[in-house]
Amino acid sequence: MTETNLTALAACALLFLVAAGCAPTPPSDFYVLTPMATSGDSAAAPSRESLSVSVGPVKIPEYLNRTQIVTRAGQNRLDVNEFNRWGGSLASNLSSVIAENLSALLGTDDVFVFPIQDPVSPRYRVILSVAKFDGVLGESAVLDARWLITGPRRREQLATGRTEIRETPDGGDYDSYVAAQSRAVEALSREIAAEIVALIDAGN
Repeated sequence: MTETNLTALAACALLFLVAAGCAPTPPSDFYVLTPMATSGDSAAAPSRESLSVSVGPVKIPEYLNRTQIVTRAGQNRLDVNEFNRWGGSLASNLSSVIAENLSALLGTDDVFVFPIQDPVSPRYRVILSVAKFDGVLGESAVLDARWLITGPRRREQLATGRTEIRETPDGGDYDSYVAAQSRAVEALSREIAAEIVALIDAGN
């Protein structure tokens, strides 16, 4: 190969590298969990007018504490997607959605997210530890959480529970996956609300 051909080949290779480097990066899509649709029905007893609840702290696994949405790629392998992300802190979003769900289910506006800024002493405190909140695109969205309900002072343990929910997404995309996760959070919220109603009925 002549020197001229080598020079031309090198120039072509350089142009290819420059073009590849200038290729546009795909834009990221951002998602949030959404609260349940309200139907006007609440699960609480008539005493709900004086009912106040705080939600949090909510602890999530370290592997979920990132902006990228994490799904399962196998029994022991995770897929961390760079272009499908949460629109903020997942733990904060989860706390807010549970609070909104409980407000609708219990028929009270006095549901707050921890930490509470105003000098409010809620009647019940809901503390959560999430063990698993992931799944497989197009197949499943799994939520496994332990929760604790206390009185105004956190050392007053009133009830504990564990919720394991598996929802099937309606499609194989991230929109469907996050929607299924939101339904799982709704199911968790319903279990917690039912326990709070039981505590009210028992006079706690």
